[in-house]
Amino acid sequence: MKKITTLFAALFLCLGLAQAQDVYVSGNHFTTGKVLKNNTLLYSLTDSLDIQLRGIQVAEDGTVYGAGSAFNSDGVYGRVWMNDSCVFVSDNGTYFDHIALNGNDWIVAGFNNIWQNGELLYSYNHDEDECHIHSLAVDATTGDIYAGGAIAFNSDSLYHASIWKNDLLLWMADSTSSIQSICFDGDNLYAAGFMVENDSITYGVIWQNDSIIYQLENANFGHIAAFEGSLYWTGISLTDTIVNIWQDGEILFDLPELSGISNLVVNESGVYYTDAQTVYKDGEVLYQPDECIISGLVVLPSETPQPQVEPLALPWFDGFEADSTWADWTVLDFDGNTAIGWERNDDEAATDDYSARHLAFDNIQEGWLITPPLYLQSYSDSAWVSFKTLEVNPSSYTSSQVMISTTGTELSDFTEIWSQDNPSNTWDSIYIDLTEYQGDTIYLAFKYSGHHGHDWYIDDVNVDESLTLYTITVESNNPDWGTVSGGGTYPFGDTIQIEAIPNIGHEFLTWNDGLVDNPRDIVVTHDSTFVALFAISQYTIEVISDHPGWGTVTGGGTYYYGDTIQIEATPYMGFAFAGWDDGIMDNPRTVIVTEDHTFTAQFEIRQCVITTEVYPENSGTVNGGGTYNYGSTVHLTAHSNTGYTFSQWNDGNLTNPRSIFVEGDATYTAVFTPLQYEITTECDPVEGGTVTGAGIYDYGTVASLTATPNENYIFLCWSDGIVSNPRNVTVTGNANYKALFYLQGTPQYTITVLPNDPALGTVTGGGTYPQGSTIEISATPFENVAFRSWDDGNTDNPRSITVTGDMTFTALFEAVQPGETYTITVRSENPLMGTVFGGGTYPVNTIINIGASPNQGFYFSGWQDGDMNNPRTITVTGDAEYVASFSTNPTVTYTVTVYYDETQGFIIGAGTYNAGATASLAAIPADGYYFKKWGDGNTDNPREILVDHDIVLAAFFEGTGVDEEGFENVSLYPNPANDKIRIEGLEGEHEISIFNAMGMKVMTVTLQDEGEIHIDELSAGLYLLRIDEKYTMRFVKR
Repeated sequence: MKKITTLFAALFLCLGLAQAQDVYVSGNHFTTGKVLKNNTLLYSLTDSLDIQLRGIQVAEDGTVYGAGSAFNSDGVYGRVWMNDSCVFVSDNGTYFDHIALNGNDWIVAGFNNIWQNGELLYSYNHDEDECHIHSLAVDATTGDIYAGGAIAFNSDSLYHASIWKNDLLLWMADSTSSIQSICFDGDNLYAAGFMVENDSITYGVIWQNDSIIYQLENANFGHIAAFEGSLYWTGISLTDTIVNIWQDGEILFDLPELSGISNLVVNESGVYYTDAQTVYKDGEVLYQPDECIISGLVVLPSETPQPQVEPLALPWFDGFEADSTWADWTVLDFDGNTAIGWERNDDEAATDDYSARHLAFDNIQEGWLITPPLYLQSYSDSAWVSFKTLEVNPSSYTSSQVMISTTGTELSDFTEIWSQDNPSNTWDSIYIDLTEYQGDTIYLAFKYSGHHGHDWYIDDVNVDESLTLYTITVESNNPDWGTVSGGGTYPFGDTIQIEAIPNIGHEFLTWNDGLVDNPRDIVVTHDSTFVALFAISQYTIEVISDHPGWGTVTGGGTYYYGDTIQIEATPYMGFAFAGWDDGIMDNPRTVIVTEDHTFTAQFEIRQCVITTEVYPENSGTVNGGGTYNYGSTVHLTAHSNTGYTFSQWNDGNLTNPRSIFVEGDATYTAVFTPLQYEITTECDPVEGGTVTGAGIYDYGTVASLTATPNENYIFLCWSDGIVSNPRNVTVTGNANYKALFYLQGTPQYTITVLPNDPALGTVTGGGTYPQGSTIEISATPFENVAFRSWDDGNTDNPRSITVTGDMTFTALFEAVQPGETYTITVRSENPLMGTVFGGGTYPVNTIINIGASPNQGFYFSGWQDGDMNNPRTITVTGDAEYVASFSTNPTVTYTVTVYYDETQGFIIGAGTYNAGATASLAAIPADGYYFKKWGDGNTDNPREILVDHDIVLAAFFEGTGVDEEGFENVSLYPNPANDKIRIEGLEGEHEISIFNAMGMKVMTVTLQDEGEIHIDELSAGLYLLRIDEKYTMRFVKR
């Protein structure tokens, strides 16, 4: 028997990876099936029935699939095993001979049927003809299944070679023949078998697809395999019964000792085949499984390819003192099943404690102890191996040899280089010259062969060579510029590598002998010096503009590493430098040269800042300032605040608005001039005292007023209710301040001023005043609130009142939307005669100044509403238009004065008018009174009067004599109202009459108890509501 113990995991080549092979064998021992891997039992298949395991296949994951049969006296059953588990049992009368894998599917064949994963896939029946399947093959690409065998026709009882593809008969031979084995190489289907001609001559035949490509007379071919373009098949000569293996029609192995071959596998590792008891590889015995009749064979690359050992450099020595070095040896022992073979032992040693021993008893022995690969230099002076040897039983000695191989560890590769005929039982030193193997990778084998018991020891195995050494010097021309490597002492013929490594900012140019290879291989033949020539690196700095038409750049060029340079970007007029492409803004910019680099200057259209200011502070605003592109045109507009008028720009320009051509940052200041207003004063009564402080003042300045009473008079207050004296007033427009004096003993009356809702605004002017004095009341709305009128319909604010008795005035406020604005339009009736100012859009309640400026030769003649103030102050409460009139002559004005009892009513329309104007007068009676007539006897109300002189009239009211008792709880709301009013506090039926401010009845309504009255058709204004001609109330229609 052949016993192999391999201390390496594989046999080695000089370079690369050696792919070990896993050899799987299926077979049987009596009634038990066996699966072995590398001659080691993997699975044992047993059952209550007798097992016959035939073919096997191994999946990529290592799963072993087996096909065979189980039988007893009752019948035979085909079976499939996965590892050691039965996964499929067929019906009685079926047996499986062949198995194939297709991905995750297993396929088996028996007699004339094919199963896949336990399901009957194909059944090859031709009427009553008999079909036999002998072999399977699968196209791994398409999944097609091929079956090879023979068909026996009932008509002639002769077999005909046949091939099936899936469920179709692909082809069939005409002559008596049979296919024993098939294989598929991805392109062609090959088959091996035999055919009989003339009923006497048998030919071994190889088919390619359906054509015969090779035949041999008096032969029978069995198994076939394809590998790397070659065909291999087995067969037997019917003349001399010699078994052969052919490769492409030529005998590869002549095997007379075999009676037949049962399997054939060919791969990159070799040709594997079996007979009933032995596994062979390339003509040599590989395994002889114990107690196993071989039926199937699979050879696959080992799951883990094992690295091949690099040849070891000399000197190499092993005294067998360490386990680690013993592991480098390969041991092959062929014995009679009783030998111990080669081993490391400590019974005997030439030096120290251990040696290697081949020990055997009285039987056939052959043992090999093989070194790892060793490399001998081609240029050494000499090479040798030395060792020490001892034979304990020289009389039992047969043969000890030292063998050498230069190709590998196959035993056939070795040849003898030493042997001994008369061994000694004392230690001898042996020396063997190896000089002739210079330049080779060698394996040394210590081989013992014989058939007697013996102990052969070897120790201190030393392989060495004699080399001439030379010095290779490698230098740098400037160590600061670069370093070198590779210098040293080397044996003749060595190929070494030298290298020049430049420092940062430097470069390698050449070696001193002119060669530029780097790194560079040198064959050592003598002492040599190599100088690496380095230089400072030069780099190109490129400076470019992203818009060449917007600017130029400087500083580009070729510079040495480490140079400090300056690059700069210069924009053209109207453009600006926006930074470099790497985000740096420095310009000019300092750069340290370390590599080739491109710097891109980024330019943009120059952005210019137009700054606007006003003088003096808070005198106005200017629109149009900001950041603009160079070359653009900007429009600036100066707006005066209340109390100021635009004068000029800081550069003397008088145009407003004005256009600016942007050619750089610039500041434009709008100069405003304060408006001047007249502060007038008066005394009431005139003889009551004097007032100082009147005059012309700039807007915003403070005028100090002092009232001084005459003898027997006392200063009471100012007409607006202020009692401070002296008092300071801030000038915001023309204003008159009346000091109220009273003669001691003069009657005084109370003037009450109220807001309709204290949350909406405040009022001033209320107080106690002497009879006959004229006072001023005013209403000031809060934010987002507008003053609409007083409760008597008067809209003047502030408003003058002549004190004739106790009086009450209610300011009517109304909430407006936040931010609500109104448009004030100011225009000239004739633009050729004069201009106006102050128009615009303003938030509600803003107090503004409007004015009219007559052109040369013309005069301001008043506003369309009759107001003669110029400039005049306006409180913005809604959209409004003011038209200034001009004339060619100075304006002549007249005063319309109406006297009346303020306890009985009030007058609308009195005042100052231009000569020739028409004044519209209306007398509005108070509650309990009605208008009777004017002083000139006219009873029209309202009435119009041509104003061509100062006019003085009186308005007479008369009591109604109606008892107003019972109306104390009557109320009217809302007031002001939009589309309807509601009266509450009434009972029963009442007639409601509504009069406009001119006294005209505009609506009559009958109410049953309290209720609503719709007034949406009435125009905006003040109205009187009279109940049953007895009780009068006022309301305002918006």
